[in-house]
Amino acid sequence: MRDIEHDLAKPEGTYRIAVIGDSYVTAQEVAFDETIFRQLQLMLDGQARNVEVLGFGVRGFGTDQEYRLLENYALRYDPDLVILVFVPNDIRNNLLALEGNPAKPYFEQLPDGTLAQRPFTPMPGHSGSWISVLYENLHTARFLYFRAARVPVIHNALVKFGIYANVLHEPSSPDDLLNDTVYRDPPWPPEWEASWRVTRELLREMKNMTNDSGANFILFSGTREIQIDDTLFEDLEERHPNIALGHENLDKRLAAFSENQGIAYVSSLSAMRALQATGEAVHLPCDGHWSRDAHQRAAELLADYLVNGGYI
Repeated sequence: MRDIEHDLAKPEGTYRIAVIGDSYVTAQEVAFDETIFRQLQLMLDGQARNVEVLGFGVRGFGTDQEYRLLENYALRYDPDLVILVFVPNDIRNNLLALEGNPAKPYFEQLPDGTLAQRPFTPMPGHSGSWISVLYENLHTARFLYFRAARVPVIHNALVKFGIYANVLHEPSSPDDLLNDTVYRDPPWPPEWEASWRVTRELLREMKNMTNDSGANFILFSGTREIQIDDTLFEDLEERHPNIALGHENLDKRLAAFSENQGIAYVSSLSAMRALQATGEAVHLPCDGHWSRDAHQRAAELLADYLVNGGYI
C-alpha cells in the first residue's frame, strides 16, 4: 500500500475515509500528492469538520482481495466512509478460470447464494526485490512490464522466473475479447456471467460489512482507455463486427446493481470522456493507468458528491 502512516485510533472529531482499490489507488505513475486519495484529502481540507483520507490500494488486487483488505485492515482504522474504486478488469480478476492465477484467493458462489473462499497457495512476493524497485520507480520498467503482459510468448517466458504468476493464452477465437468482454451487450459468455455473479456478491458483502461497522459505503467506477477513446473503441468494433459492444455496458450494469442494492454509486465515465475531449491525457501511454489530470478529476467528482450529499 502507498500512503503515509496513520494512527490506528481515529482522532477525536475526525471524519475518516478509507479508499480501497488496486493500482488505480496506489497510482505509482503519478506523484504521491497527485493520487486520487491524496487529491481528495487536499480538496476536503478546510471543511467544517476535520477529514482524514487513508489509501488502501494494492497493485493487482481484484474485488475478492479488496474484500479481505477491507475486512482485515481498513475497518480496523474505524472509517466513517469506505470508497471502493472499481475498474473494468476486476471482473476478470475475480474468477480463476478467467484470471488463470492460482496463487490468489477466489470466491465461489454456493447453491444457496453465499460465497466461499477457495483454498490457494500464495506466490512468493517480490517486495523489496530489484523487480519491485524497478517497477515502482521507473516509468520505463512499467512500460516494458505492461507491454510484456500483452505478448503471450514474452509473458509466458517470464512466468518461469516468477515475474508473472499466470500463463497468458492467445485468444481462442475471434469472439474472445479478453478484458474487453465487459463491453459486450449482455448476456456475457458463461464464465464472465459467473464472475459477474461472484463480483456482485462481493460488492454486496462489502457494503453490508461496512454498514455493520457503522460506516457508509460508496462504489466508484474507474475507466480503461478503450472506454473513453472512440478511435480505440471503433477499432475494437471493426475487429469484432458480429458482436454488439458499448463502452458504457459495464457502467450500466454497475449502476443498475447499485440502485437495486441501495449502494451509493459514482461513475467517472462521463467525466473522463469529457476530459479526453478537451485534449487532456486521461490514460498514460506507459501502462494505461490514470494521468495526474484524471486523478484530479476523479477526486473532484468524489469531493463534490461527498459535500453535496451531506457526508462531510
